[in-house]
Amino acid sequence: MKSKRNLIIGIVAFALVIAGAVVLYQHLAGDDSPAPNLPQQQREHDARSFTTDDLEYLAAPRQPMVLNFWTTWCPACTRMLPSLEAAYREFGDEVRFMAINLVGSRGETPQRAMELIEREGYTFPVYFDADSLAAPAFRVSGIPVTVFIDAQGEIAHQAVGTLAQSALFEHIESIR
Repeated sequence: MKSKRNLIIGIVAFALVIAGAVVLYQHLAGDDSPAPNLPQQQREHDARSFTTDDLEYLAAPRQPMVLNFWTTWCPACTRMLPSLEAAYREFGDEVRFMAINLVGSRGETPQRAMELIEREGYTFPVYFDADSLAAPAFRVSGIPVTVFIDAQGEIAHQAVGTLAQSALFEHIESIR
């Protein structure tokens, strides 16, 4: 019970950091225009689409979640992205996906991340951990790391390194 409460507090703190980072990034970038009117799948790639609804969801998850921490400079991370896309296409209606890019790590930028996402045609939701606070909240010390959270907010599994698509699907099946 205490670990669930701590997890929820950590997730809410993480969500607030992400929301703050988005606002700060928009302010520094001088881009305060609204997100374009795109289909939902495409809008999810725009960090500006992170809303208070996301904060509410993270505080009280109603469906399982898959968090994947990654960067563009990490070969193991980029090798895993096609499997993450396949999982998102297969389970995206039942499981919430968050591909969390570690902005600032070794010069990682949102632009570099989005160039890769768009070039490869990935459609899973991408979030930016601009202040490097999300990774410590989930004790991420190396990447890629994939965290599987069940609908009750409990961490069911945390995998370090590239997961084969079959292993990724197996872990998702266990939290559905």
